[in-house]
Amino acid sequence: SQSDSALREYTIKCTRNDKYLILYALLKLRLVRGKVLIFANSVSVCMKVKIFLGRFGVKAALLNAELPQNSRRHIIDQFNSDAFDILIASDDAVGAKKATSAAAADGDGNE
Repeated sequence: SQSDSALREYTIKCTRNDKYLILYALLKLRLVRGKVLIFANSVSVCMKVKIFLGRFGVKAALLNAELPQNSRRHIIDQFNSDAFDILIASDDAVGAKKATSAAAADGDGNE
């Protein structure tokens, strides 16, 4: 038998237009309980999800590669200490690395 603290993964295939509504319904109807980690494919999508949920009074935090490491650590500590139950994360480290590489390439390389 599976305990309440077990890790579970849910995937729902739906149209782009339905994603936000389905997410809101899952959270508000408490169909998903406990700590929730939502992954998005970019920082901008993370921000859209946070703003959308915030409009309905759903408290969430953002975690992405653009934040300084100490900020990311603080957010994770808050999540683990029950300051909030929903963490919206982006795995857009590839995009962040590309931006860093592009900025380095714009320089003269003599640094």
